[in-house]
Amino acid sequence: MKIGTLVFNSLVFISLPVLHLFLHGEIEQVTLSWNAFVCQKPCVDQLQQLLSATKGVKDLQVNSSAGTADLKWDSAFQFSYEPFRYVAGGIGLNFTAIKVRIKGTIVHDSGHLYLISDQDGSRFHLIGPIKTEPGRYTPKYNIETHPLPDDVKAQLFEIQRNGQSIVITGPLYLPAYYPLTLIISQISKPKPTRESRMH
Repeated sequence: MKIGTLVFNSLVFISLPVLHLFLHGEIEQVTLSWNAFVCQKPCVDQLQQLLSATKGVKDLQVNSSAGTADLKWDSAFQFSYEPFRYVAGGIGLNFTAIKVRIKGTIVHDSGHLYLISDQDGSRFHLIGPIKTEPGRYTPKYNIETHPLPDDVKAQLFEIQRNGQSIVITGPLYLPAYYPLTLIISQISKPKPTRESRMH
């Protein structure tokens, strides 16, 4: 499968040991989602105030009717779920999803693939959609049921061998319980920079 756009119907993600190869990457966008019906204007105003005051958050745009907030993450701060847990707890709100778009490079250890965003030192363990078998119960919240498909593994290994940067988009998998585990929903090439277009 060639680099382009790869979309899954369901998504997931993991975390693990220490890696060796760190190249440039960045967290391009974070999207927080919540139930808009349970967070009306006073709640949204407080949410926006808390997010704006959170270290690492910049370029914040809140859509109260959709129940979403789009933001960029400042690479001067290491990315984690904790600031968002604090914000949600401050107003009694649950985020239903945290979706990220990350530009980075692929590395691997003995059994797992990761996307590295080294400008802020973040490492995302990559996993695939939930894998079900007919007639067999598949627990929803079991990381072992979210393996990377073989063709996706092959694509990511090829990207690593070629030393390419890549953009991966997807939701974090149970971020309150797992360290930075990313469900792959889309794989794409980075947009060309002004410098690269001049060559």
